[in-house]
Amino acid sequence: MPFTLVLGSLVTLASFATDMGLPVLAATAASLGVAPGTAALTLGVFLAGFALGPLVFGPLSDGHGRRPVLLTGSAMFAVFGALAAFASSLHALLVWRFLMGTGAGACQVTVVAMIRDLFTGTDARVKQSYVNLAAGVAPVIAPTVGVAIALLGGWRAIYGALAAGGVALVFVITFWIGESAPRRAAHTVASAVRSYAT
Repeated sequence: MPFTLVLGSLVTLASFATDMGLPVLAATAASLGVAPGTAALTLGVFLAGFALGPLVFGPLSDGHGRRPVLLTGSAMFAVFGALAAFASSLHALLVWRFLMGTGAGACQVTVVAMIRDLFTGTDARVKQSYVNLAAGVAPVIAPTVGVAIALLGGWRAIYGALAAGGVALVFVITFWIGESAPRRAAHTVASAVRSYAT
């Protein structure tokens, strides 16, 4: 069960990173001196990074292992979340949000790969169903959590909380999550590039 909780936490990064900030988009825009509609770009760039993450880190996890990619993705989420909390302009915030999304995407694709590595048949379906449950619950509670955090410290505190979550995951992965990939694929990135080109 603890392992499933970790996997569930990893797949909720994207939902919390997008939905926690929804109620405070207007406050974010006012703080950075931009129009409220412009602040909504923070959602779009995050999702763009989230889409890019699996394309880049999926092959890397095949070639170099799941654990290094999980650590990299969680660390990216934490570091760039912290930088987003101190962003002084919308342009800076957009860059950090894009890179946060890339880290979240790396974690997402690696969780799916780990389930396939470690489980088969009914066990795999059960484990994936628990992970899917976590992914489904997160968007429901994230806006409320975001409002509560913003009431305590403003919109920047939301990014601080997200960064803290990333740090916690780095710690958990470092000490409790082992490597699941059964073998390393040779020249995975090059073969992936050729496949994408095709």
